[in-house]
Amino acid sequence: MKVFEILRCSTHKQAEESKTGLKGQRRRIAEFRRQFDLPKGQEIVDIGKSAREHLQIKDGNLGKLLRRLEKNKNSKEQVTLIFPYSDRLTRAEFEDGVEVFLPISRLANIGFADLDVLVKRDDPKEVRSREIKRVIESFDENALQWRRLSKRMGDYHAEFRENWIA
Repeated sequence: MKVFEILRCSTHKQAEESKTGLKGQRRRIAEFRRQFDLPKGQEIVDIGKSAREHLQIKDGNLGKLLRRLEKNKNSKEQVTLIFPYSDRLTRAEFEDGVEVFLPISRLANIGFADLDVLVKRDDPKEVRSREIKRVIESFDENALQWRRLSKRMGDYHAEFRENWIA
């Protein structure tokens, strides 16, 4: 079994924060690995890549990994990707998040530590469907939180983030 621990921060400043920064993300993933009896994995780190625009997939290290997995999709080896939070994968609008998630879920098992969910490729259909629904619901909430914050900040937040990322 091959495990990858997926870490992402939009900015270098965020990466240094204790709760949602790299240290906090590593802690969440370690707890998740213990809960699901998974081995330590290889870290895939993207800093300065917004999940709103899926930059970590378009031109980041996660995207490089996914393209490698796509080339080897007929391999018998079990691959598991662990995200500390579902918003580390996507903060895009609901349908865009689903469009990103579903193809990845066909390539690898995907765990989200904040949801206590591990979507396994070989789970029975009913179990897999139930877990996928939980994940997809979180994507809708992630996008809603992003929109609320942007609105509350008078779109200052969105503009500020764009400057961070640029």
